[in-house]
Amino acid sequence: MSKKNNKTAFILIALVLLLAAAGSAAYFGGYLGGTTSQALPEQLTDLADGPVGDEAALDALDATPEETDAATSDTPAATDTATTPFVMDIDKAMAPRGIGNPDAPIKIIEFASLTCSHCAHFHLDVLADVKAKFLDTGRAYLEFQEFPLNAPALDASLLARCLPAERYETFVGLLFKTQEDWIERPDYINVLKQNAKLAGLSDEGVDTCLKSTPLRQAIGQRIQKASEQWKISSTPTFVFNDGADFIRGAMPVDEFERIIVKLEGGSAAPADTAPATDEVPAPDVVTPDAMPAPDVVAPAEPAVETPSAEETPVDETPAE
Repeated sequence: MSKKNNKTAFILIALVLLLAAAGSAAYFGGYLGGTTSQALPEQLTDLADGPVGDEAALDALDATPEETDAATSDTPAATDTATTPFVMDIDKAMAPRGIGNPDAPIKIIEFASLTCSHCAHFHLDVLADVKAKFLDTGRAYLEFQEFPLNAPALDASLLARCLPAERYETFVGLLFKTQEDWIERPDYINVLKQNAKLAGLSDEGVDTCLKSTPLRQAIGQRIQKASEQWKISSTPTFVFNDGADFIRGAMPVDEFERIIVKLEGGSAAPADTAPATDEVPAPDVVTPDAMPAPDVVAPAEPAVETPSAEETPVDETPAE
């Protein structure tokens, strides 16, 4: 073959390779898109309408050594995952995440959104007492289930589910602790990614999780089931023993004790604390027909005052 023919063949091969590369880039660019621009499954379509989140979940890690210890002392050291390929396993990602003995007689499921302020209150101010009194003692088991109310909460849930089970609680606790720093910032996704990497998720794992349609669908199906089965409409909501009782809202440890004692067969005082939730369920509607008729009281007849004898006027006209 002549040099001219060789040169022509080389040019043709180069053109084919360039076209193939361009086509692949266009295809994958359109399919993968941005982290938050990818269309959500039907069950989660409404989640993208919530407020856009934040980026500074690591502010607490940057300030002082004391603040750093407070924010990350319980965070497991990240392993070197840069050389370990990430494999998405939906069954493993959606496996139960919880505290206590799964065989405990009382099982509690918490439905929470990672952008919910009342959920953060429970995790930061109430959970430790619940854990000490009921979970560590084997009386109850608490399982965490995500109920994201908006897109930032969904992205955070995806990353939390991709972490090893033993790092889930610490990662979620960090997000709740720094919630005010990240949920309302437009670039919240950068902080979520950085936190996930600190917890041990590789760059590949972060990108794979955030773009995983099957994982989004799994979370969406769980939300739909909870909404239909237990009428979950606000966070946090706690379901006891498959619907035997409920706590809707951020309640003190005493309310957990009241229900747990009751389920154990004891007696407990009725609740007297109003719950605080991020989304208050709609009140029951009472129709006019169902309302009791008001008592009708007939108006009293006006009293007629009869002048007394002392007040009766005397005719003083002289007789003729």
